[in-house]
This record gives sequence, structure tokens and C-alpha cells, in this order.
Amino acid sequence: MSKEASMTFRVEPELREDFNEAAEADRRPAAQVLRELMRSYVLHVRQRGDASELIEPRVRDTRRSHFDAAIASVALEGFSVPSSYKSEAERFIRGDIDFDSLTSKVNDLARAR
Repeated sequence: MSKEASMTFRVEPELREDFNEAAEADRRPAAQVLRELMRSYVLHVRQRGDASELIEPRVRDTRRSHFDAAIASVALEGFSVPSSYKSEAERFIRGDIDFDSLTSKVNDLARAR
């Protein structure tokens, strides 16, 4: 993963000092610890169900549009999409799961039928 972005924020001097000391005692760079904390927080929010805030509205809209087109295409052929498939697609649209997870889940559902 390339490190192309930086963040600047204010923190109390005592907290910064304590954090740097803790990272040093753990023999880890403070920046690495911060990145891990950020990843952990993102995962926590996604698992909690608030992931829609983590994905751009434009991306959500595109995913929704593609999903709606696929449903319409299937309907034109005289078929319908099971609700369990639709539920997984909704999770993908919200950003709860990535495309690989979506296809894996749908394949598992298809095998179970």
C-alpha cells in the first residue's frame, strides 16, 4: 500500500508524549501504530453497519445503477433474483463488503440451492 497522503491534527502535548513513549516501548514506529488504529476503526464502523459513510456517494450510486440494470435484465428474461442475493448486493452497494466477497457469497448461495 503506497503512503501518498498525510494527516495533520492537533493533540494535547501530554497525549502525544505518552503515545510516542508507548510506541517506543513496544518497539514500533508511532506512524505504524496510528495506521493500525485507523484500520481497526474503519473495520469497526463497517461491522457496526455505518459503512455507507465510508464510501463515496458517486460510487454507491454507480453500484445501485448497475444492480438495478442487472435486476431489470434478469426480469426481461422471465426470471427473478432471490432475496438472499439481493441482500448481499445491498451490502456491496453500501460498501460493507467488496466485490470479491459479493461474488463469493452469491456463489455459496447458489451452491446451497
